[in-house]
Amino acid sequence: MELKGHPAVVGYNLANEPAPEREGGVVEDASPEALKAWYGTVKGSARDLPAFYRLVLAAVRRVDPVTPVMLDAGWYARATAFTYWPDPVSDQKTLYAFHRYEPYPWSSPKNFRRSKPWVYPGPIPSVQGREQEWDRAAVARFLQPAYDWAKEQGIPRYRMVASEFGCHRLSPGCALYLEDVLSVVEGQ
Repeated sequence: MELKGHPAVVGYNLANEPAPEREGGVVEDASPEALKAWYGTVKGSARDLPAFYRLVLAAVRRVDPVTPVMLDAGWYARATAFTYWPDPVSDQKTLYAFHRYEPYPWSSPKNFRRSKPWVYPGPIPSVQGREQEWDRAAVARFLQPAYDWAKEQGIPRYRMVASEFGCHRLSPGCALYLEDVLSVVEGQ
């Protein structure tokens, strides 16, 4: 492996924002229960993200047993997507990563082009169009399933990574949103 031991490499991210769930019978903002039910129907298939990661991780570890490996949750690294994983990988140098752009209709560049942009905090639709109140408490509720899963699996907090988060700089309330995400993540 060409990257083994390279001084600029601090870790490997095996798949950025995987989405085996897409067009697979479960919506992006599905509940943990719905995600677990969905996983029960695809386990062992090409949509089985935990199995894919185990396969690729084993290949990486044959060449590089030292460098940390980061595994993104499914549904574009959505925090709730870890909840369907039956268990973590056995590798103790693995990090579990999620991204935080929700509510995406607000954080995306399309929002500030709207005649009346959505404002954070405030009522904002989800990716499926269901409107809900978004504020610091909603951010915390959105991320909590990933931290609960890690705790249930015995994964130390320092191995959970908010590897991407943000909002379009012109989305109203962007600075407060970033402060809220940071305070929630740092408070875990």
